Amino acid sequence: MLAPYMGTSAEIDNIKLLELKTQILMLEEQLRNEHIKYRQTKLKEQISELQKKYMEKDVYNLPVINETEYIVFDFIDDYKENVILNVQSNIIEITPENLPDINFKKNYKKVILKNIEHLDNQSIMAEIVEIIDCHDLNLIIRAETIVFRDLHQSNFVLESKQLRIQNTKDVEIILKTETSIALENCSSLRFKGHNGLKIPDDCINDFDYPLNSPNFTILKE
Repeated sequence: MLAPYMGTSAEIDNIKLLELKTQILMLEEQLRNEHIKYRQTKLKEQISELQKKYMEKDVYNLPVINETEYIVFDFIDDYKENVILNVQSNIIEITPENLPDINFKKNYKKVILKNIEHLDNQSIMAEIVEIIDCHDLNLIIRAETIVFRDLHQSNFVLESKQLRIQNTKDVEIILKTETSIALENCSSLRFKGHNGLKIPDDCINDFDYPLNSPNFTILKE
């Protein structure tokens, strides 16, 4: 059995330089989409440090950048090929097929749950969370924006700024923060404030019933 081809030191350095350049480009893209000032400052510092390393062709003792991981695969057959695969934890779609492998402790940019029939006692943190065509969920979610679509018979504790609910029924939601809520084609929704949080009637906008909607109830403590 042939030993895997490890490459010459020059080839390895070239791979590392390519990896470093890719990392810089990814951070620059992240910076363009970042709106929080202290994160912008941190990203600029990271980019500056990596650019200096790249210009000096110093591919060793690189700083660790948590946002992006890189894996290098080496292949050898009649010829050798080096491929750098960028692995991002920015967006993830959770389905019944990959549900057992999901690490719910990670903080993602966007999480999509789709066609899940049962999920209990999990927490999700992301900028955006979409739950589509699911039922029997019991989750804690913290996100800037949350979207429910075709959701049934579930319970949530939510911390968010915006909540959009469509084609959903028989769901109970405990709100930890004041949230702007929009409903469309929903029924039997129940809202409750966490630890005495009061939910104003005008924070819930039912497009089907602008006044006196029968589609939701605000529960008392």
